[in-house]
Amino acid sequence: METMRARVESIDESVARLSERIEDAAMRAQQTRAEFETEQGRIGELDQGEVGLDEHHERTVAALRLADERVAELQSAERAAERQVASLRARIDALAVGLQRKDGRRGWRSRSRALELSVRSPNW
Repeated sequence: METMRARVESIDESVARLSERIEDAAMRAQQTRAEFETEQGRIGELDQGEVGLDEHHERTVAALRLADERVAELQSAERAAERQVASLRARIDALAVGLQRKDGRRGWRSRSRALELSVRSPNW
């Protein structure tokens, strides 16, 4: 009987130890579950924030693409305007040279006519 009692006490002690371990494990599981839910909530918030960031990024990339296209258009227009200015300057220079030549011919003709008249003139 003594051995039975010792055995029962041993089993009771084992049950008590296991019960404590079960309670500790249950508490740790509950804490872990609470931490998991907290982290899951944070992840959800981050996902929502990231969705907004993704949309903002997409809009920004689209705006950048449009700005780059506009810059390319303006650069092309600037080059065309520079070519037109250069062409007009060349034309103005050519016209100015042409006018100088005509004025030069007139001056030469005037001087040569005056020289011709003076050579023919008896007063010379």
